[in-house]
Amino acid sequence: LNRILQETSLNIIGVGLGSHDYASKMGKRHTLENLHFARELVLNIAKAHGIASIDIASMNISNKHLFQEEISNGFNMGYEGKFLIHPTQLEELQKFPYFSSEEILEAKNIHDQIKDIEFSEFSVVSVDGVVYEKPHLERICKIINWSMKNES
Repeated sequence: LNRILQETSLNIIGVGLGSHDYASKMGKRHTLENLHFARELVLNIAKAHGIASIDIASMNISNKHLFQEEISNGFNMGYEGKFLIHPTQLEELQKFPYFSSEEILEAKNIHDQIKDIEFSEFSVVSVDGVVYEKPHLERICKIINWSMKNES
């Protein structure tokens, strides 16, 4: 995958893993634990190339709890998208609570305290005895943007 992405002239904007094909070829049971290495590999290659990472498809269309666990797992790994095979999965994906109310409250609190500060590429700021660097601030903005979209 890495070589293909390095050498292609195609405009590839995202990649994902055909996990059922992969598990079958490897002789593995299709579980999140057994797929972890391959999912991490695809995710890291996508991130290294600055393209979208699309998490595995779930064949589960009736057990919402298990599907939500899979959404959570992929999101927490860093995936930006998920392959879907059924409209009910889209509904679950759209209403999934990606961030807790505590995370949202904390992000808003920090943002309120630092919103008027001018930042450079390597700025560091301390809020309530905790140091925040650019990656932390980007996550705070991500949480706030998500919460604003989901308030309506």
